[in-house]
Amino acid sequence: MLTELFVKNFALIDEVRMEFGPGFSVISGETGAGKSILVEALGLLVGGKAAPGLIRAFESEAIVEGIFEIDERNPMRTLLSDAGLDDPAGPASGDQLVIRRHIAGGGRNKIYINGRSAPLSQLETFGPYLIDLSGQHDQQILLHEENHRALLDGDPKIVPLLELYHRSYTSYSVLSNEVAELKQVSADRDRRLDFLKFQLKEITDAKIEDTAEEEHLLAERSRVKNADFLFELAREASEGLSEGEEAVLERVDLLISKLEKGLSRDPSLEDGLKMLAQARAPLADAGNFFASYLEKLSVEPGRLDEIEARLYLFHQLKKKYGETLGRVKEKGEEIEKSLDDLENFEDRLARKEKESALLTAELGEKASLLSEARKTAAVTLEKKIQ
Repeated sequence: MLTELFVKNFALIDEVRMEFGPGFSVISGETGAGKSILVEALGLLVGGKAAPGLIRAFESEAIVEGIFEIDERNPMRTLLSDAGLDDPAGPASGDQLVIRRHIAGGGRNKIYINGRSAPLSQLETFGPYLIDLSGQHDQQILLHEENHRALLDGDPKIVPLLELYHRSYTSYSVLSNEVAELKQVSADRDRRLDFLKFQLKEITDAKIEDTAEEEHLLAERSRVKNADFLFELAREASEGLSEGEEAVLERVDLLISKLEKGLSRDPSLEDGLKMLAQARAPLADAGNFFASYLEKLSVEPGRLDEIEARLYLFHQLKKKYGETLGRVKEKGEEIEKSLDDLENFEDRLARKEKESALLTAELGEKASLLSEARKTAAVTLEKKIQ
């Protein structure tokens, strides 16, 4: 049932909004008042052809919108469900259907059904179930065989059977796609297995145990490349602190010895002596550090080449499998799981095919019930028409 009609910039009409309640409504007026224009606007809502000449003078666009109330017995419910339009995205909800047409110059026309863009052909299919424009040459939906199923499916005894069938068919379609995908995997299985095994071997052969190894190698490479410079620097620091008569520690020890002798003459020197003695310990630790550093700085022949080779390997792996070594390891785990799935996919395919067979049988039973209900409803409808 049409509950509201909105027309703007259409022919001679500036803007009008009409609401229709239950019962019989009449649009009356003198000749030329615009009744035929409203009928033409209604025709656009059911698939009528739109032309730029319908746009009001000096306007760029005409709009015609209709809001319909669709009860649960209306065949439109089935049509909307089949078209995926039974969940309104526009202002309508529940039992409402909103059709909106925009007519613009240059043939840039738009059609929206429940807020979603739709082709004219779809609107033409829906039209006969919404408005019956009686006239000498108008279509009668009962004369068209392709409309009979939708009329039958509005029967209250068929609606729940149809919903059950649709749910089963949806499950069947999903399962059928899964089986088809598994069969495709089966066709490519050997090639896929070889490729995944190659990838897994490439990752496992790298023996990445510590994802921070690359950072450690980069730091070591810098030390190896600058070994001569670092050796001289550490040697100078070590000698300056603890070797020779001019070493810092030797001079500190000499000062401590002299200050200890001065205490007998001025006890106030004790605080300064303590501070100097405390300062000696970290200086000695620094001397030991540089001495140890020098011992460890020795570079084995070929070590730089080993580091460069390892870093290059990491670079190649990251290009293929991820931006970090951590991601490379994760990719290896994913490949291992994919291999396991492939090697055991025969069992999965068998299970899915068994489920598909059971669901096919269930779907056949529901289809039979639906078919019988339609046949019964057809007899009832035929008697009513006669």
